[in-house]
Amino acid sequence: MNKNLIYILIVNLLIALPDCEHGSPNWEELYESVPFDYEFNATISAAQIFIDGIEMTTGKLAGFVNDDIRALDSDGSMYFPPGDTNVFDLMLWSNEVSGESFSFKYYSEDNDIVIDLIETYDFESNDIVGDAFNPMILNGSALDCEFEDENHFSNIVDTTGVSQLIILSNSITTLDQGDQIGIFDYNGLISEGEECLDVTGEVLVGTGEWDGNQLEIVAWSHIDFCDFPEGTQFPGFIEDNPINIKIWDISEQSEYDAYFIVSEGSYNFQETSFVVISEICNINNLPDNACNCNGNIEDDCGVCGGNGTDYDQDGICDDIDECVGEYDDCGICNGNGPQHQCWNGAIVCDPFECTESEFPSPDLFLFNQSLSQAFYFINNIYIDNLVLSSDDWLAAFNGDVCIGSRKWDTDMCTNNICDIGVMGYDGSDSTEGYILNGQFPSFKIYDSSENIYYDAVSSENFAFENGGLFIIENIQNEDYYCNDNPSCSGCTDINACNYDANALIESTCYYLESELFQPPNNQIIEIDELEQSINFMWSDIDQSCDTNAIYIIKIFDSNNQLIFSTSTQENSIEIISSELIINQEQINSYSWNISIDDTILSDTFYFTLDDTNSLNINEHKINEFKLYQNYPNPFNPVTYIQFDNPGYNFIKINIYNTNGLIIKELVNDYYNPGTHKVYWDGSNFPSGIYLYELKFDNKSIRKKMVLVK
Repeated sequence: MNKNLIYILIVNLLIALPDCEHGSPNWEELYESVPFDYEFNATISAAQIFIDGIEMTTGKLAGFVNDDIRALDSDGSMYFPPGDTNVFDLMLWSNEVSGESFSFKYYSEDNDIVIDLIETYDFESNDIVGDAFNPMILNGSALDCEFEDENHFSNIVDTTGVSQLIILSNSITTLDQGDQIGIFDYNGLISEGEECLDVTGEVLVGTGEWDGNQLEIVAWSHIDFCDFPEGTQFPGFIEDNPINIKIWDISEQSEYDAYFIVSEGSYNFQETSFVVISEICNINNLPDNACNCNGNIEDDCGVCGGNGTDYDQDGICDDIDECVGEYDDCGICNGNGPQHQCWNGAIVCDPFECTESEFPSPDLFLFNQSLSQAFYFINNIYIDNLVLSSDDWLAAFNGDVCIGSRKWDTDMCTNNICDIGVMGYDGSDSTEGYILNGQFPSFKIYDSSENIYYDAVSSENFAFENGGLFIIENIQNEDYYCNDNPSCSGCTDINACNYDANALIESTCYYLESELFQPPNNQIIEIDELEQSINFMWSDIDQSCDTNAIYIIKIFDSNNQLIFSTSTQENSIEIISSELIINQEQINSYSWNISIDDTILSDTFYFTLDDTNSLNINEHKINEFKLYQNYPNPFNPVTYIQFDNPGYNFIKINIYNTNGLIIKELVNDYYNPGTHKVYWDGSNFPSGIYLYELKFDNKSIRKKMVLVK
């Protein structure tokens, strides 16, 4: 036998992964007498150790027969330049000429753990195993070792109900299974309680553990109620602050700051959006001037790896073109880009771009993407108590509007549990009619084999919340389910008197009824002074449904613009004439009605104010533009905005969402001098923070307001 070339190596196929032991072993003490207690020896002249695929250069290597130590290299590896390898060497001892099976253990000094190695060796006296060019390979894993700091990122803020979804795509190649991710705002709000100290600093707002698949982490925003009496603060990220990520490398037991590439969303925290991260890298290892994991350099327009220039000086990195702004990926100037989602998650400009292999969704199940989303995870879906097949579909609806769908192929989902993304209204035209926070989605099932759509019922009902994650045990077609569950029928309209919160299927609903008085109607009311009171009356409703009915009176100008709104439990109200007069130079005609919530109870009534005594509305001299705080604030759903106009000027008032998009043009007209009020009805908009802006003479004034439903 050529003992320099031949050795016997047995690889055991282990049922369980190798065990790990914490703490430094006392191998040197146990090995002291071994060379004197055994007659025969063999040599492993070169062994290369890999832990989770990473070559080890330090540490200790020991050989064992059962639990008895028989070999030890406590000096670490030796570097062999010709082979660019780090090799360990061992002298193995035995009292048998051959046959004893040796196992091996490796001690990692960096992690302070002992790892069982996979490979074994059958002893042959005087055998020489491996050399520096062809070392014996020994492998182990530390992924399943339970480190003392299993939850490395701690002290995460409490949930506040306001969040952003951070999605780590399965395209990420730099993370290993078990690595931990921490989402930070380095200048977030850290103070909390009633002091309202406004202290900022590094705050952990979200955590997660990487398992090799798509990972969804909810990052929690701060909440500041300090503008309210006895208000409090809750820590979290601050909107528009940069997102920061730290990684805990489980194999190296080390933390590093991460750079990340965003394929969707923003690099900054936004309360009503989500971010998709396609790659992560160690920021400490990036080359100088690099802007991403590929080492690219920013171009003149600030685009990483780009080569563009802002030729037409419109603030957009592109060539001179007809678009003042930027074309989206669908070729639309200042468009929102691809909005349609194929069954497999692909986002395209047109539903017909979904290839046949992508199984485009059924006609009724088409929807647009939204910046406001929640995810409903469903364990089981049934048609006539039979499990849904892989070619069938599930869709979510808000009334008759599809707000999310997917092909129910559970083989494509983690642990065979699929989710459906439910789209909410984000203020854009493409999501008009989509679900709002607090509303409940309904579901439909599409049976592809029969080409039949079914209304479906859910075992649990969860109100939509942007960024929410919900688990539903099962969904099944309603006609089958309700055959055995007659109690599932009831009134599902929350505005009805007999609303049943537990009902799944719509039945007869009963509503408030009333016969209202109509004064003033078709009347001319003479105004003698600015603060003259005008009385409005109506009869009480039939309160058999609601004994605490709250009336809402709304008054509109001749252009059908809402100029006044208030609420009361009485059947009359007095309004000061100055709150209605909007133009001193003409007779002013108005209309008004009475409602409860969004249910209008009356006809539309009309009246006219006549300032017969040449009432001077602008007796108080206005010297400058002024924008007042809206009242009430917070409001639901109507508030008024007051402003001072020192002359005859063209006035604009716009309403913006927190993304900076105009959602309502409230005023766009010339106004006489004086103090004016306009009203905004937020009934069709979700709860949240909004901005209103007064524009005049190429100047503007902005303030915040809060809509709470």
